[in-house]
Amino acid sequence: MALMPTRPAKLNLGAHGTRIRGFLNVDLLPETRPDVVGNLLDIEFKDGSLDEIYISHTLEHFNYGHAQRLLEKFHRWLVPGGIMWLAVPDFEKLCAIVTAGEGDTDYIRGLFYGGSEHDTDCHRSGWTRAFLRRTLEERGYAIAGTWDAFVQNEDRTGSDFAGVWFEYADGRREPLSLNWKCVRVP
Repeated sequence: MALMPTRPAKLNLGAHGTRIRGFLNVDLLPETRPDVVGNLLDIEFKDGSLDEIYISHTLEHFNYGHAQRLLEKFHRWLVPGGIMWLAVPDFEKLCAIVTAGEGDTDYIRGLFYGGSEHDTDCHRSGWTRAFLRRTLEERGYAIAGTWDAFVQNEDRTGSDFAGVWFEYADGRREPLSLNWKCVRVP
């Protein structure tokens, strides 16, 4: 049976303790105290019942096949013109930092592979701009631009990692998250 959220219907998928006002918070781990506990591969919402989906640093925890099926599922859930706020680690920027020999490799390693705090805290896919764009467009999304993290703080995580950044030795800060506003094409 598919769940039917109340209007306006907004989901924060993979919330992991980050609560966004006005969004129904969904996570696999009950200890993070989400509104809905469940594996994104298993839960269902009614087709065309959502206005917005926020999914920050969650898609990379799935292999490519599962991630692509999730994007198809989210497309079904969204109303035509509905918005998906998607954030994933920027694989190309991470590679550039490593190959340049810059900075905090433990920190960068965590963005490549996950934090390893529990069984599901590992990354199973890496997303380049071109591959992510192609994957989204093939599943009925248009890229409408970029966005800044919904939850801001001064530490490097931005709370849910959409605001994650790297500081070079010369003091420059580089955002390390691909934050794309995706619109469901009818």
